[in-house]
Amino acid sequence: MLTRPSRACLAMLAVLLLAVPAAGAWQRITTFFFASFDQKGAGNDPPPIAAESGSITVNGPGFSIAPNAEGGGSLVAAGSGADSTLTAMFDKTFNGTEIQITWCVTPGVQMGSICLRAMEDTDGEVIDVGWDGNGDLVVDGTPLEQEVPGNNYYCTLLLRKSIAGTCSWMLTTATAGTVPNVYSGPLAANKINIESLQIVVPANVVGQVVFDDIQALTAGIAPNK
Repeated sequence: MLTRPSRACLAMLAVLLLAVPAAGAWQRITTFFFASFDQKGAGNDPPPIAAESGSITVNGPGFSIAPNAEGGGSLVAAGSGADSTLTAMFDKTFNGTEIQITWCVTPGVQMGSICLRAMEDTDGEVIDVGWDGNGDLVVDGTPLEQEVPGNNYYCTLLLRKSIAGTCSWMLTTATAGTVPNVYSGPLAANKINIESLQIVVPANVVGQVVFDDIQALTAGIAPNK
């Protein structure tokens, strides 16, 4: 179960990756999607699978909300014997040079091949961040680190297009009180047009991964008036 330091840590990681504005300028942050999974359910129902910014649709039985002691909840992605997909639709399509996607994740003892994908506006896949049956964090099929079941990992995925036109990714992961691990690589895409995130749970998955505080945002520099 997740604890509430998640938002503070996510905010810290996001700020570290945002460019520092020049003197006489301020940062304008635009949120394309945000889901805390803390919205209240009706009566005694658990919090709904819903977003504060953007929208969520679920196809398949592999997702539920686990209430926590603080009164909110966390998203559980678990094997169910059927293919399941959660689509986190942005409130508007991102078409730009840099976007950050942040989340907190708690891997289970078994976690199968559950992944989080960034999806293009043409429904193509931009990048996969997943967890395999060996407990490894994997990006586009390449294992990056072994993650400890039950630990909360605070993640920031930065997708960027350079002035030269090449696209790249940088993933930062950390547990509370530790130095972040940073990984990076090229993107096959030549543009960054993203309209949604997807969490995919294949039918044959055994185990679960728990998500909290999923957010996509971008920052622009504007001059002071």
